[in-house]
Amino acid sequence: MALNREYTVTPFHGANFSVWNRRVKAIFAAKELDNFLEKEADATNDTEVSKSKKAYAILLTLLDDNILSSLQKEDTAFKIWKALISTYEAKGAVNQILTRKRLTTIRKSKETSMRQHIDEILKLVSDLRVSGAEVSDIDSIVYIYLKNMNQSKLLWRINQM
Repeated sequence: MALNREYTVTPFHGANFSVWNRRVKAIFAAKELDNFLEKEADATNDTEVSKSKKAYAILLTLLDDNILSSLQKEDTAFKIWKALISTYEAKGAVNQILTRKRLTTIRKSKETSMRQHIDEILKLVSDLRVSGAEVSDIDSIVYIYLKNMNQSKLLWRINQM
């Protein structure tokens, strides 16, 4: 069960965990190995142990060396996954507040294209959802619109001076 080219994912290097997480879950589901991210294999079942080892091997290939070196004690896909979730998937009120603050203070720089700026806002909205907040699609649109409108007004005011 070699890792197919159609499932290639950039190794996780510590940023954008929610996107990487989603891709890895899809790969593991397609390979019918997703249950080994949620629980340990039954040690008495040789088939499960074998599949668990495959899940572990695949997961190792999807991690950057720096991340992998911090997970030396974790020896199964489940243990690695659990450690990654606890480290990078911050849920709770504090993370929601910090993410909302970043959303309200984000500014488009001159070097950044509008597409990159919108992508950055959408990533923050995604992070907000991952943190446990309920964010509707209309909320996302409002964040984007208000951010761009405020900057447009500022530029208009500067040009009027």
